[in-house]
Amino acid sequence: QPGQAEQPRQPRGPVKIVFWCYGGGGTAEQLFRTAVEEYRQKFPEVTVEFTGIPSGDIQQKVLVSWTSDVIPDIVMDSWRGFLRFMDSGLFLDITNEFARRKYKPSDFYETALKAYQIEGKQFGMPQGWGTSLYAMNLDLFESSGVRLAPDFDETWTQDDLVQMLKLVVKYDADGRMSPYGGADDSIFFYWLYSYGGDFLTPDQSRAAVTTPEALAAAEWYAKVHTGDRVFMRDNIDKRPELNFNSGNVAIHGNGIPNSIVQYAQIPARVNVFLRPRAPRGRIHRMYIDGYLLFRDTRVREATVDFLFWMLDEGAVSLEKQGGINIPSYKKVAEQVWLSTMTQFNKRKWLAAAEQSRTDPAHAKWIPDLSDIYSKYTRQLRTGEAGPREAMANMASDINAVLAEYQRSKGR
Repeated sequence: QPGQAEQPRQPRGPVKIVFWCYGGGGTAEQLFRTAVEEYRQKFPEVTVEFTGIPSGDIQQKVLVSWTSDVIPDIVMDSWRGFLRFMDSGLFLDITNEFARRKYKPSDFYETALKAYQIEGKQFGMPQGWGTSLYAMNLDLFESSGVRLAPDFDETWTQDDLVQMLKLVVKYDADGRMSPYGGADDSIFFYWLYSYGGDFLTPDQSRAAVTTPEALAAAEWYAKVHTGDRVFMRDNIDKRPELNFNSGNVAIHGNGIPNSIVQYAQIPARVNVFLRPRAPRGRIHRMYIDGYLLFRDTRVREATVDFLFWMLDEGAVSLEKQGGINIPSYKKVAEQVWLSTMTQFNKRKWLAAAEQSRTDPAHAKWIPDLSDIYSKYTRQLRTGEAGPREAMANMASDINAVLAEYQRSKGR
């Protein structure tokens, strides 16, 4: 078992831990419920009161629990929950608890681990993560005359991508992609970061989306959707009968680890690859789920022990059931996660982690800044606004939110 020599100490005396998890009624709830039951059997003096909550409701439920002074001890949710409440002062600082254990920061994936830090202190732990690789329909490329050499994705460029897609994409009389779609890829952050641009200035006081690098990324992103027409456009190319899981779209841009079960069912050969290089290299976007412990927990030691068990033996349990993410603890990823569904290029995700970034780490990212990002990147994809206009308006809206945030914080 990964980490057997690094087990948390057995909690002392009868205690009850209240644990909430996203995904009420779904696969995630069942996975975590099984892992919790294993913990109960190993530590029978610990009662873990487990509740699965629908993903769309869990953050509001957490907020209500704080106002009523009846909070859970530990919550597993998307990183979005951490961001939304990161300036609330309600999370438990576990920096010292981490340091006292045999685990080291290097035992975990760096970007995911640091995502739960505020001013260098650890206020949570990543449960798992994924990066948005390119999932590619190899049969569709092959039938279109595109030969993909071994490890082509190590060196391919944006121009290579466009030329390959031009050989695949077909259009009907109305100008819609048919019967084959090109790249279903709406993720602008990849191009923004890989062009050397950013969303916010380093001090997070202003928008950074009108720099030359950011504008160059926006121009390319708009061009492949509205000029070259090889990326699928909203409300035109994207429709129920044309989608990656049906086997008639060449690339899905959000190729995340928990999609591989679906990929195995697609009527075509599918695998995942690194995205093409942009002018400043390639920086993949990372998604994270994680555990948050609350400052006012009355069972601090038991909750921290439970947390680290879930990152280690609990993570093994989750993976043996099928898993939902790449485990944040490297030993589990290497020894368990990599050993399943080996037909996929799983190590590509691990390689991408070395050059990855998260969404902006700001308390107003959800929902305010995220909504602004979505609004104007949609305009780039649809041609509703040109790159300079869209990015200028994005910056204006971002700055309005940041100014109000700074006023509310008394800065």
